[in-house]
Order: sequence, then C-alpha cells, then structure tokens
Amino acid sequence: MPIDLAYHSFGSGPPLVILHGLFGCKENWRSLARQLAQQFQIFTLDQRNHGQSPHTKDFSYQVMADDLLAFLNSQQLERVHLLGHSMGGKTAMQFADSYPQRLKRLIIEDISPIAYSPRHLEIFAALNQLPIKQLSSRGEADRLLQATVPDLPVRQFLLKNLQRHPEGGFAWRFNLPVLRGSYPELISALKIEGPIEVPTLFVRGEHSDYLPLQLPPSVATVFPLAHLQPIAEAGHWVHADQPTAFLRTVLAFLDEDTGP
Repeated sequence: MPIDLAYHSFGSGPPLVILHGLFGCKENWRSLARQLAQQFQIFTLDQRNHGQSPHTKDFSYQVMADDLLAFLNSQQLERVHLLGHSMGGKTAMQFADSYPQRLKRLIIEDISPIAYSPRHLEIFAALNQLPIKQLSSRGEADRLLQATVPDLPVRQFLLKNLQRHPEGGFAWRFNLPVLRGSYPELISALKIEGPIEVPTLFVRGEHSDYLPLQLPPSVATVFPLAHLQPIAEAGHWVHADQPTAFLRTVLAFLDEDTGP
C-alpha cells in the first residue's frame, strides 16, 4: 500500500522529481536542487524507510514506484521529469516500466537494471555494530566507524542519518533492519522487459564500475531511446563528485525536451 512520502519543493516551472540512493535522503540533494530550481519545480523525496518518510516492512522497487505514483497524484503532477541515483535510479526505472505515461524524461545516475554484487555488506555490519543508543555525539560515532568505514566522505554521508533520541543516545533515520533484510532484492535485476519509450539519459561516473563504457544490448533493448553520458573525475556519487559537470549534463538533456 502506498505511503505519504516526505519531500522538499524548490522553484517553479516544469516538474523534476529526484530520488536518492541507499542510505540517502532528500537533504543530500538540497544544493543541487536549489540550482535546478532556477528552471524547474524540484521535488526531492525521501523514499520509504529513509529520511523522514515512514518505516514499513514492505520494501521493494515496485512498492517504491507505487509510492512515487501516489505522490505525483497527490501533487496533481500529470507528467514529470524523473532523476534517480543508484537505488533511486532503479526505483525510477521500475516506475518508467510501470507508468511510462507519467514521464517526460528520465535520468538514471550511475546504475542500470542489472543485478549487482553485494557491495554494502561491510557497511551494514558496521552500522549494526554501532551502539547508537549509547552514543554521546556524532564525533564518537565517526571514531567508532573509522576502522570499518575508512572513507571519510562515506562516513559523513552515513552519519547524516543519525538523529538524537529523546531519551538519550541516537537513532537512525533509515530503517536499518528492513534495508538489510531487503538487500538481496535491492541488488537483484529489475523485472522489467520494455521497451520503455521514454527519452532516457544514463550518467556514468568515470571512476565507477556500476555502468560499463557502453550500454549493454540488453539495457539498450529495454530503453531504446537511451544514451550514456560519462562524466570525468567522478565516482558513483557523480552529482557530489562533479556537481557542475553533472548539472550541465542534466540541463542539456532536459533542454532537449520540446513536448507539452
């Protein structure tokens, strides 16, 4: 059953909806959203089990796609541009397969509909071992995570999800048990066949291995109107690593739209 998603809205103009990735939230997109809001009405959403949106046991790409449909209906948005990063990109592709008539253009950041290896197991283990109810500060959490999550930007990204608990200590904004339990499905291939005849841009980080140098034939068959744009000196978080180049790429693609 769809839920009401937490969101921020910026600007005015053609609507552009942005979906974050695993462990992310709408706040990750605030800076870029404000720049895009000069030309578009931007909606940054917290997907279920993330950020300020409700926590539920139901968690799948189809469920998240249905949440998005309910959101568009609640905002009376008939057709939108849709941008999704990583897990959010897979939600966006599932939505495009289920509800293509609601999309004008689709932007998928550094992900594809194929299955992926379990890359986040060490992060899940580290987060589960963190004694968040006994923590005194985010700094203490950062120190405890250093050994298992040595990359400072990744730790900072994760720790943005800590919130102080009224009775002391901290709690996660995301639903860690459900995310871990659903992880095998999150990294499995999407059950979509296409063709999805929505103009689609796949954005690839040069230093990321989530997308190959060219779209595989199986992906190109599902998305016949797609093309792939690499961005230099960027990893999996293309929008964070190279925000100016990412913004320029997104705007150039959306400027091609001349439909109603």
